[in-house]
Amino acid sequence: MNTRSDFSMKLKAILHDPIDKPFDIQGHKRRAREYAQALGVEWEDIKGPDWISSCMERSLISEGIIQEFDEIRHPFAESLIRDNFLRFKNEVFEVIKDITDDMGNVLPKEDDKKFLYIWRNYQEKLIKGSNGCEWKKYISLFPADTRVPDHSIWEHAKVTSAINALWDDENKNLLQNNSLFLFSIGPVQTFISQARKTQDLYMGSFLLSYLTFVAIEKIIEDYGPTNIIYPDLYKQPLADWWLEKKKIDVINSQSVYVDQPTIPNRFVAFVPQSDEAELRHLGEEISRKVREEWGQIVFKTMEGLNITCPEDKVEKQIKRFPEIYWVALPLKIGDRDIAIEDLGEIFESTEKYRDIWQFAVDNGEYSPNLGLLYQIIYSSLEKLIGARKNLRNFEYTEEYNKKCHLCGEKEGWIKAGHGKLRVGRYIGDNEVLCTCCFVKRTMDSYLKDKFKDISPNPFEGYSFPSTAEIAISDFKVMCLDKSIDDFKAYVETFKKIVGEARTKELTVKPLPRIINKYGDFDNLEGEWFFEENLTPRQFKKQAGASPEAEQINELKEKLRNIGEKVGIPNPYYAVIAIDADSIGKWLSGSKLPDIENAYNSSVWQNLPDHFKANLKDKAPRKLLTPAIHASISAALRNYTIEFVRRIVEEEHLGKLVYAGWR
Repeated sequence: MNTRSDFSMKLKAILHDPIDKPFDIQGHKRRAREYAQALGVEWEDIKGPDWISSCMERSLISEGIIQEFDEIRHPFAESLIRDNFLRFKNEVFEVIKDITDDMGNVLPKEDDKKFLYIWRNYQEKLIKGSNGCEWKKYISLFPADTRVPDHSIWEHAKVTSAINALWDDENKNLLQNNSLFLFSIGPVQTFISQARKTQDLYMGSFLLSYLTFVAIEKIIEDYGPTNIIYPDLYKQPLADWWLEKKKIDVINSQSVYVDQPTIPNRFVAFVPQSDEAELRHLGEEISRKVREEWGQIVFKTMEGLNITCPEDKVEKQIKRFPEIYWVALPLKIGDRDIAIEDLGEIFESTEKYRDIWQFAVDNGEYSPNLGLLYQIIYSSLEKLIGARKNLRNFEYTEEYNKKCHLCGEKEGWIKAGHGKLRVGRYIGDNEVLCTCCFVKRTMDSYLKDKFKDISPNPFEGYSFPSTAEIAISDFKVMCLDKSIDDFKAYVETFKKIVGEARTKELTVKPLPRIINKYGDFDNLEGEWFFEENLTPRQFKKQAGASPEAEQINELKEKLRNIGEKVGIPNPYYAVIAIDADSIGKWLSGSKLPDIENAYNSSVWQNLPDHFKANLKDKAPRKLLTPAIHASISAALRNYTIEFVRRIVEEEHLGKLVYAGWR
């Protein structure tokens, strides 16, 4: 079944408006045509997708209002930026024309690759090409409509390119064929929390994030990344990695951060079909891809450690993970668009949505269309996925013998001695794990190969610091500064006791801040710098070694020598957990600011009092839109990569376990 989008049409859609539209509304179509031609695209006034996308964002505006570009509104807050932006107009036009002309010379020839290049790099090129320009900081915020400046031209272009629609001029009819699709995998809390090591916590989170992206790949391969409403894929590390696999040059690529689990365990997408059989096929194909990738992770990881797999046991344990749920809501019923009345059984009342629709009919600049229903459609989708999850998939299974030490649910069968598995980083002396928990801990070998084309590969020589390593980090810094020779002598003595190969298994990558200052080095795991751990039992349990008492005493003596110079290591560490409340409410729109915050301040002030009073009665808060979903996702991505990681790992002796949303 070939459902791949026509990327020549998607190119026309994403370029239907010029990026500098707010600086001169009257001439924007002429400039859009010039820019499209410079990029090798035949410009077309894309009415169908544009009208639906516009209705999502700015349908509650009265006719005849004109507003110059003097304000930018925050998409989901009350804040704003006010400036005389038109003073930049000539320079903006000049820079954008030059950058667009230059980009036209380096674009791939194939329509799909050209689309991907423009989507990912156009904004980056403009930012880079506007160095020294005062308006550079506003490029990503240029509004699509100066009267309702709370959504960017970039978001409008993205959503327009995602919608499958056309305007039938002969019959004066807006035709569309779309569905809203929601996919979710889990379990989240239980899977991540089943951990004994910090590495278990991290890998549990990463695995869910990675498998969700595997599901996303089917959508972006067939329809393009703009069809994913959230998470916003722009500058997502895994998305940049995917682009690079397709030989797309990515400016300011974030793929080096693929080890950061920034993709949530769910996604929402527009898909250009509404037939039930096609949607079912899509959902099943995506689910199959996820399960196949999970199977590959399991068997490749086992194979790498030469662990013989009793296939019946492995299959039984891995087929229950992950839990996959998806729902699709067709936006077309027969030959007509879905209507509010069609969703009546999902809600106790749809009166507020009917009132908003009627307000738009009576007062709007244009007649409303399907786009105005985005909030109720998305809310319906959330209710449907909730109902689907309540019908839990249940499959009777029997688990005998000793339970896994990590999850306590499945039979534990993997222990030290199987294949190449030895006591050390992956498993303890008496530890027994089930298939899922073991692979969760050891899948870094698979990821190293998966991301082998990234330089530097974040999973090359991968290890995740233990709590002991975090606690000892300041002690190691002092050793490297004041007692480097004693520090090296201690590690060499340790090697003589357990052997070179075993020591290598007990080394971990230094914390990022330490690497940045001192470079990489053979970093013996932190627990071996606490004297109380230098016991025969601990050597046996963690290193599989049986040293003589004299050897242990020699090691203790060297550790004390270091302590006399830099102090005794502190065993304490801090765990910082910051939780953003009500993400679900933000995504549903119930936490959005008052409706007036969508409008330019002057526009709102000049609207008739009866219009404003009636609007605030019908829609007291801003309406939920794809741009708001994208903005929330982008804010969380930026928070994770550009702020939290930098603060925790570059400015302090810490390691980020997880940052994002679930």
